Order: sequence, then structure tokens, then C-alpha cells
Amino acid sequence: MTYNLSISETQLERLTGGIASRLDEVKRDVQEAMAEQFRDIVMSNFGPAGTDRPFPWPALSDRSEIGRAYIKKVGRSYATLYETGKMAQAVKTEHTEQASSVILDNADCPYATRHHWGDKGESLPIRRVFPIKMDGQITDYTKDAVMEAAVQTLQKALA
Repeated sequence: MTYNLSISETQLERLTGGIASRLDEVKRDVQEAMAEQFRDIVMSNFGPAGTDRPFPWPALSDRSEIGRAYIKKVGRSYATLYETGKMAQAVKTEHTEQASSVILDNADCPYATRHHWGDKGESLPIRRVFPIKMDGQITDYTKDAVMEAAVQTLQKALA
């Protein structure tokens, strides 16, 4: 005995339309979860060690009088990028679009970019808190963590 089962175009549209509608509803939540995960990794990269720095930071330089004075002022020879807190406070997320987020408003801390790329004229080495490699790509660790946040949020929303 054979049974043929079929679904009409109308039934299929109703089924997939419902899924598409639910996906549209959770896009912002998924985007926010991804941005928050990325921000958490960035924030963890301030201080003496980081969750996902693309490469190690050089120690503070004691080769100049200014460098030695700074080491004495902060009481350490390792870099943290945390002195006043202004740079860390500038790391924030803004969700103005359903499918994108802003993680840092450079206007709040214009010297953050100089730390990210370095400044040879100021003898400022590259010290990145953003998990971005020299080629401009996000590190694999962060990419995986951000995608995992998206998957978990999506699974929770569609359960």
C-alpha cells in the first residue's frame, strides 16, 4: 500500500511565511547578542592580559625619560591601556539598525585609533583591544564566539 502526501502551495507559504516572520522579529535580538559578545571580548582585552588579542603587546618603554617617568607614575612596566578609563568607557554598542551595530564611537576617544594602529611619530606601538588582525579581519576566536552568541539567541527565540 502506498500513500502520497503533499503540501499545497498555500500551506507551504503559510508555514514558511510564519518562519520568515519570526526570523524578522528576532533579527535585532540576534544582532544585539553578537555586538554584546564582541564588546565583552574587547573589554576583556584591556588590562595586563586579554581574552583575544591578535598579538602580544610590547612592554612600556623605559628607553626615554618620558617612558621612565610614565612607568614610575603608573607603577608597572606592562601596558594596560587603562589609565583614566576614557578609552574603555568609549567602547559601547549602539543598535540603530536591525542588521548592524556600532561598537566604538571614536569621537569619544580620538586616540583609541592611534593605539589600535600605532603611531611611529609618537613612538606609540600597536596595542589592540579590538580582536582585529593586521589584515583587518576579525580573529577566528572572536568570530566563533560572536556566531555562537547569534546561534544561542536564535535557538532561544525560535524554541
